[in-house]
Amino acid sequence: MVTQPVDAPVAVADREVLIVGWKAKAIKALVRHAAVVTSVVDPHEAAKCRKLGLGATWVAADPTRAEDVAAVLARHGRSAGDFDAVCSPTELTVLTASLLGAAAGNSAIPLDAAVALRDKAVQKESVRRAGLPVASCRVVATTPDLAGVAADGPVVVKPVCGAGSADTYEIGDAEAAESLAARLTEQGLHGPWLVEEFIDGWEAQVDGVIRDGRLRFISVSRYLDNLIRIHDGGLAGSASLPSARHPELYRRVGELASRALAALGFEDGVFHLEVFVNGEDVVFSECGGRVGGALTDEQLRHCFDVDIYDEWARSVLRLPSALPEQLPDPGGSVGYIHLTLPQGTVTELPTQDALTARPGVLHAELDVAVGDVVGDLTTSSHLRAARVLVHGPDEESVTEDLRKLSQWFRNATVVVPTP
Repeated sequence: MVTQPVDAPVAVADREVLIVGWKAKAIKALVRHAAVVTSVVDPHEAAKCRKLGLGATWVAADPTRAEDVAAVLARHGRSAGDFDAVCSPTELTVLTASLLGAAAGNSAIPLDAAVALRDKAVQKESVRRAGLPVASCRVVATTPDLAGVAADGPVVVKPVCGAGSADTYEIGDAEAAESLAARLTEQGLHGPWLVEEFIDGWEAQVDGVIRDGRLRFISVSRYLDNLIRIHDGGLAGSASLPSARHPELYRRVGELASRALAALGFEDGVFHLEVFVNGEDVVFSECGGRVGGALTDEQLRHCFDVDIYDEWARSVLRLPSALPEQLPDPGGSVGYIHLTLPQGTVTELPTQDALTARPGVLHAELDVAVGDVVGDLTTSSHLRAARVLVHGPDEESVTEDLRKLSQWFRNATVVVPTP
């Protein structure tokens, strides 16, 4: 295994970075490289963040609104131009950070690339123009206009700038489309919406590093269930696919990723990309210019000894990648899962030690406690009661262990339905 020199700070004295939004691991990675970090966080998270410290300065404002961020900086006598880099570690604030950074000439992601990474319609059209396979799609401006969109067969409806599979629906006919339009209207969701053709095949997550337009590293993992199935009780998680067992898949996915990232104008950073695989066909789905969610970073660390947050920080600071020219094939597989529960009050719950003792478990985190009230965890792939990392000799055994773990967790837990 390759050990990367991520603990020793690199000499970039007085390098100031503005993070729009926050993730603890992202801030820690920048601080390890001696960066001076200011993080803009939502006011309701500010108190928690300030207690965490993490070596950052915390500023309270809505990080999804460029005007709010610019205004709060001005109230502190600062501007985006005072920083050496403006960046975002999260999906929802990528465009905000790029807008501010573009105005100041210090964006970590160029504005055109940030738009393509966030707006799914722009993204798919860019990929289509590059000659890559991708679902046909169109934008429906308002929710009432959804009625009738599935008249010719199954389609997927999702927010144009969504994340985490939230508010994403598969509908099969015009009647279902009308029912969905009525339900979304009742929920106060007005659009715009992306309507795209339904793509057959199993879904994979592709995580990697691109520097100076050159693909330096990719990892391919298979989702336990296609992400849209989480709304029907599917499992949110994945098992890594060793490249030695899947060389042709890695070749095809690597070629698609390189061409897709070039089409999006994203030449420097880390990415989280999703594709559908059907036989020999690999179809582009979506791409984000960020570290993958859930336990993706731990999955990559255990599989390849790659610190993906360190690679992210290096791209922000314009430092060379720490990746060797060739990473060894890890052999075996590492997977993660978000464990969920039905809605209600938790009255009995396994301990974290009990989770850690399950077969193959490398790491476990409980996110609920006895007495907590659990809401609907099927609305987004990031919602969970616990999350667990598992390793095994191959992806089949890891997938089986993760599915068994999910069933064991539910059987070992008592949740009293809310009246």
